[in-house]
This record gives sequence, structure tokens and C-alpha cells, in this order.
Amino acid sequence: RDLVGVAQGSCTPREGTGSVFFVNITDGTPTYDLSGDSTRTRADRKNFLKRGGIPPSPNVIITEKGSAQCVGTECTESLEINNIQKSYWYEKEQ
Repeated sequence: RDLVGVAQGSCTPREGTGSVFFVNITDGTPTYDLSGDSTRTRADRKNFLKRGGIPPSPNVIITEKGSAQCVGTECTESLEINNIQKSYWYEKEQ
């Protein structure tokens, strides 16, 4: 039976759009000028990913020239490496 107002295939979940947030964890302000307009506004807190669906876990790649925050194959270069610190975790044997 055809229902009025129900899209065909509506039982199939939509893929959606993932985002990466670049915020200060203490107050939620943007940490980078993603728009490139020399100001940090609310819009600079989030960058939409090109690939749909649930994004993989983010990774920070630190090189001699700077750093990049990567989600899957999508990376955002960072010019402000002073806010990023390397951390090493290990389990101490008892």
C-alpha cells in the first residue's frame, strides 16, 4: 500500500554527514581560523567531512614542519603546533 508523504525506501537509514570539531575543551571557543578570514567565529569550530556515514576516529600526525588532524583520509593541516603535545602511553608490567 502506498502511504502519502512517506518517501520510497524511507526504512533505509540516511548516510548523513560527519564533522570534525576544533574547539578549546575548557570553553568551546574555536582553536583555528578554518574560514581563513583572520577571525575565529562560531563557524570556525566545525569542519564538515566530504565522506558520508559515521567517520573513523581522528588522528593527529606530527611532523617536523607542523601537524595535521586526520579523520580517515581527510586531513586538516595545523599551523599552530604550539597547542599540540606528543603523548606516549604504555602499560607498566607488574
